Amino acid sequence: MKMKKLLFALIPAVMISCDQDKSSRHQDEEKKDTTIISQQTQSTTEWRHTIDWFEIAVNDLDRAKEFYETILNIQMKTYSDTAMGGYSMAFFSDPGGNNIVTGALVKSKDFVPGDNGTVVYLNADPDLSEALARIEPAGGKITMPKMGIGEENEHGFMALFIDTEGNKVALHSQK
Repeated sequence: MKMKKLLFALIPAVMISCDQDKSSRHQDEEKKDTTIISQQTQSTTEWRHTIDWFEIAVNDLDRAKEFYETILNIQMKTYSDTAMGGYSMAFFSDPGGNNIVTGALVKSKDFVPGDNGTVVYLNADPDLSEALARIEPAGGKITMPKMGIGEENEHGFMALFIDTEGNKVALHSQK
């Protein structure tokens, strides 16, 4: 959340520092836009996630489901390809019904795992060290150990790993 606030705190500053030679009408429009952005970022209850959903391609759904359940200490619900139109899926849950960003593991001929695609950052709060300790025993491989983000780790910590299906995935936490 701190990273989101920092990002949106910088947007107005960038917008205000635009070329001073622009017409006063255009400057007034920019100030109006800056005010709107500032107002939107002040209320965290109005925050909309940039990511609405994610899908991680897998070759072996049961193996991948067990891996993610183990490292994140969660339970996932599986749906067969009959129920999902040819896709077999295991869903990451939103245990509290808090409308958090969530997604699924997907097995389908249309999805191929690999380490050069999109990198998904999974929430490993409060401390990603706990999830990292479970990765290799569960069959994954850590490719970048825990490291701080920002000058004084003000954006938390991250690590990268390869899951049991060959996907590059990241973990993020505040500690």
